[in-house]
Amino acid sequence: MSLHYGSFDEHDIPSIFSLALTRPTKVNPVGGGLFGIGGIPDIGHDDAFVSVPLLPEPMGEFFFYAILIDGFHITAPTNISSPAVPTAGKPLPKETSNLTAIIDSGTTLIYLPDSVAEQVASLFVPPAKYSIRDDSYYVQCKALAPRFGIIIAGKIFYVHQEDMMVSSVENALGQCLLGINKKGMGDVVLGDSFLKNVLAVFDIGNNEMRFAAREQY
Repeated sequence: MSLHYGSFDEHDIPSIFSLALTRPTKVNPVGGGLFGIGGIPDIGHDDAFVSVPLLPEPMGEFFFYAILIDGFHITAPTNISSPAVPTAGKPLPKETSNLTAIIDSGTTLIYLPDSVAEQVASLFVPPAKYSIRDDSYYVQCKALAPRFGIIIAGKIFYVHQEDMMVSSVENALGQCLLGINKKGMGDVVLGDSFLKNVLAVFDIGNNEMRFAAREQY
């Protein structure tokens, strides 16, 4: 993780920080990312940012950075033998829109409402399977992933197929941990599997977050 934009000893640093996690590649097998204090890291991203308010916390302190998300966009993979337009999965229930979501780089996976996680898992080819023992989904590492996006401020932020699986967690059967899991009674959490696809700006001074897409890199 690289640090940019000076130190807190300087008194003119804006109350803003930003994060751009990077998935492992052949050139950089470790991955990592950039963390900017007072500005935005020097990293490629889409020019179009969206802004969304940070949800208030008790006593005005930020224990979690939480926002409202509009919902999800899910389509099945295109049939390899017949390049048709991907089809949508089952309609999602109304309670899967206008959800509170925690933005957390300390969480590896994306935790979603159970109905959403189940739909995404079912659309893999072959489908991901849920392990009660591990409380997680597993999928063949070479499986074809559905197109999955999270809608924030009206814009769809897609998750790259490589981030839909945690390839570092591979078992003897060639199965990877799915990058998405059920939230159960917990919160919706947008962890590293999501954050590797965006430049996330935490603008504490303006009480908002800004996101720009960087799915392809």
